[in-house]
Amino acid sequence: MGWMLLVFAFLMIAPVLDEVVGGWQFSDLCEQYTKVYVNEERAKGRKVFYVRRGEDRFLDGVAVKVRIDPIVFTDAETGEVLVKYNELRAQGGWFIRVLGISENNSPLLFDAWCGPFDQDMILKNLNIEILN
Repeated sequence: MGWMLLVFAFLMIAPVLDEVVGGWQFSDLCEQYTKVYVNEERAKGRKVFYVRRGEDRFLDGVAVKVRIDPIVFTDAETGEVLVKYNELRAQGGWFIRVLGISENNSPLLFDAWCGPFDQDMILKNLNIEILN
């Protein structure tokens, strides 16, 4: 009877197991990749350009697909990087993709996005003006 309960529990978890593992990994990756770099000496009151990200880049070794989006602001005059950080976006596991009920294949068990929560305040506090 005990082994049947274990099999039943496994069968209930199996469809979302990649998201369970992927959620833990995503949380760790968020802590690692979303740190903000600010050149405070040079950034105050500057006009900057937002550097558009290039080709999609995905992180390896994660149970679900995770795209890393670098966010970079460069000085409008010198081209020097003044502020940079990353945002991460995760897709759901195989179960959500098979169901086809989500246009962007968002995970069922965790938030699909992470980034620094104070990103807008950083720019505002430094009185940075984005030109593009």
